[in-house]
Amino acid sequence: STSKDKKKGKRDKMKRGISKAVVSARKLTSPSHSSNDGNDVAGATASKEERGKDNGSHFARAKELVDAEDWKALNEGDELARALEKKDCLVGFETLPCNWPPTFKVARGEGYQYNEKRTPSYTDRILWKSAHGMEDNVVPFLYEPCPDFITSDHKPIRGGYVVKMKNA
Repeated sequence: STSKDKKKGKRDKMKRGISKAVVSARKLTSPSHSSNDGNDVAGATASKEERGKDNGSHFARAKELVDAEDWKALNEGDELARALEKKDCLVGFETLPCNWPPTFKVARGEGYQYNEKRTPSYTDRILWKSAHGMEDNVVPFLYEPCPDFITSDHKPIRGGYVVKMKNA
């Protein structure tokens, strides 16, 4: 095996990992847990067609959690965070929980008016990765959406981070 073949293999593996992360990020509000009242928020493993058929109840459940500001329950369905934790994709990258309303799919305008044909999702995220041995040197101090951003069906996320430099 040549060096060129090895590099191509690494690139292909990285592309597969990124592809998995994109798929996961699109399903972030598809929790695979049951609520206390027995109403499941389904869809994490459903096909696109199955999700489309049941989107009314899935949308209603997600909207109910948003209206209740139950960010913890919404984050329990965060497939990207679970995949990062299990090292299924983007190994070594980190993200924070979203303690705000989902940022997709919203009407273009201020605030959060959701399109009922699409389940509200956390598709807009910030991920970071530190060099080995320096994992504690990146400290987030700001992580929030921009609710007044009006030119897209996504609300962008902004973050602030302190990066501690290692003494030489």
